Amino acid sequence: MPLQCHFAAQDDWVSPAAAADFEKKLQAAGKKFEIHRYPGHHAFMNSDRKEVHDAQAAKQAFDRCVAFFKKHLA
Repeated sequence: MPLQCHFAAQDDWVSPAAAADFEKKLQAAGKKFEIHRYPGHHAFMNSDRKEVHDAQAAKQAFDRCVAFFKKHLA
C-alpha cells in the first residue's frame, strides 16, 4: 500500500528529525511513499487555528492528497 505524508518544517509534535527518521525507515524497508514538507507549523491545514494556518500550503497539501487518492484508489 503506497503512503503519502505531509510534514511541517516547524513542527514540534512530529519534528523534522522524526520525519526524516521515518523517511529513512520507509526507504530501508523498500516501501512506496511520498513525503512532502511545508514551511509552517503543526496543523498548518487547520483553518480554525489561525495562528498556524497556512492557506497556500494547505491547498497544496490537499491537492496532493486528492491526486494521490485518484491515482491509487481508482
